[in-house]
Amino acid sequence: MVQQHLSLVVLLFVIAVSSCLHAHGDGKNLLDGSGVDVPHPESFAAENMDVIAHLPISMLGGNEPVTDPNGWGQVIVNDIWGWTDAETGHEYALVGRSDATAFVDITVPESPVFLGLLPSNSQNYWWRDIKTYGDYAFIVADVSRHGLQVFDLTRLRGLAQAPAETWSADAVYRGFGNSHNVAINPDSGLVAATGTDTFQGGLHFVDISNPLEPQAAGGMRGIGYAHDAQIVTYHGPDADYTGNELVFAFTVDSLTVFNASQPADAELISRTQYPDSQYSHQGWLTEDHRFVLMDDELDEMYNDTKTRTHIWNVEDLDSPRYLGYHEFETSSIDHNLYIHDGRAYAANYLSGLRVLDLTDIENGNLAEVASLDTHPDSDAADFGGAWSVYPFFESGNIILSDMSEGLVVARLNLPNQTLVGDYNGNGTLDSGDLDLLSSAIRNAAELSDADLNNDGTLDRLDRTAWIHEIAQTVFGDADLNGRFDSSDLTAIFQAGEYEDTLPVNSTWATGDWNGDGEFDSSDLILALQDGGFQFDAKSVHAVPEPSKLNSVCWALVVIGMVIRRRWIRRN
Repeated sequence: MVQQHLSLVVLLFVIAVSSCLHAHGDGKNLLDGSGVDVPHPESFAAENMDVIAHLPISMLGGNEPVTDPNGWGQVIVNDIWGWTDAETGHEYALVGRSDATAFVDITVPESPVFLGLLPSNSQNYWWRDIKTYGDYAFIVADVSRHGLQVFDLTRLRGLAQAPAETWSADAVYRGFGNSHNVAINPDSGLVAATGTDTFQGGLHFVDISNPLEPQAAGGMRGIGYAHDAQIVTYHGPDADYTGNELVFAFTVDSLTVFNASQPADAELISRTQYPDSQYSHQGWLTEDHRFVLMDDELDEMYNDTKTRTHIWNVEDLDSPRYLGYHEFETSSIDHNLYIHDGRAYAANYLSGLRVLDLTDIENGNLAEVASLDTHPDSDAADFGGAWSVYPFFESGNIILSDMSEGLVVARLNLPNQTLVGDYNGNGTLDSGDLDLLSSAIRNAAELSDADLNNDGTLDRLDRTAWIHEIAQTVFGDADLNGRFDSSDLTAIFQAGEYEDTLPVNSTWATGDWNGDGEFDSSDLILALQDGGFQFDAKSVHAVPEPSKLNSVCWALVVIGMVIRRRWIRRN
């Protein structure tokens, strides 16, 4: 009787597996391909940062000179931005080239995958800039007849390395030709294009609330040339403007603040100059909207100074106060900076990426805590090296664009982190920390404070310690909410990475529970052996949608495995 019961369980298990595979296909992605072996240049100099991967321009669509009598022959890399697919959790680098935009999947940061190019709408030229809104990229170039390109980023889902794609834009806004940069309010979908051939080089507003049908929304002239900007829904201390849509623009010799709540009738709030200005280039608000850090692109060159990051107090928007500057030990030009989790990430051309702690910013004091120099042989006040940086990925991955070196993927590795197990430094324990630990174990790499069981070796036992003791959960808890249940199974199979053809492309959140970078049956077995699966009696009353079929099938598979193992143990 026991043998018959066990055989029936096994039969049901096989039927469930077969049904799921039939519904799911053969478990492979439609496009075959994999990450490539990428160089890790020994010439880079890093302090408290790890270089994870490097894709030179030749691996970002090629670096052959462009034949264009109206453009610039050499191909360089310029701007960079990032996008996280909310459906799959995959992370992508959007890399500007002088002739196109390149798209790279960096979900597995050690093995970035170049997916393809969106060519320029006009000739090859130095300046291209990119931002995102929802699932769309918006791209401008400082060259005539280009306009605002719109690209649906969901087209990147499921793509592998080979063959690389060449796409066309999904839409193009033609209300301007050239634009030096594009700022987007992520809350509203209002674009502020800067340095265009309209509004006397001021601000050109575009409504992208419907991304595929951008609409002109007004502009701001009479302010001189606006080189760059940030547009936000204001939540800072100045109660006069709470909830308003404000633009912080960098206008040659000034910081200029506008109220764009009515973009067709935008109002100037303040325009404030600062001493020894040469070229107010770009800047970013602190997360509490109390301060602005700003780059002056030419003060190092013409004032013969060390590299400087300028500091503004904007608690009173009608009268911003210039607090002075942070001076580096280098001489390079500072170019673009962004602020995330209390740190500023500054791409300073030939001295590379510099990371500043902002704890004492209200007293005008910044502290350098990490750096990644892609050209350690020179920090001259010249144009070359690190163009821009994107530090906003939840995983802790940081992407840097270098004019001649291409794409660099890096990560902070700060000593004496206050939260044990917080390897991405974002102040919380999340799957990104576990993925970093898994990567370090797989690659026999160094990771500060990762020997959690203090046995002198970094191995799978440290992963177990992180899961059981640090996060206080079990294997299989994909969302790290303290439970391993059907919602975790649904999430991992919806990610579509079960036994796919892409090597080392899975994360904890997408089913890699044993840390080998893959999602396969061994992960499910490990989770079941850990004994933490919780049956939810309420789930049997729910009728699954057709789109959930695969997930339900696989949940049945796992339940069958649990029952089978229980029978084996009892008998």
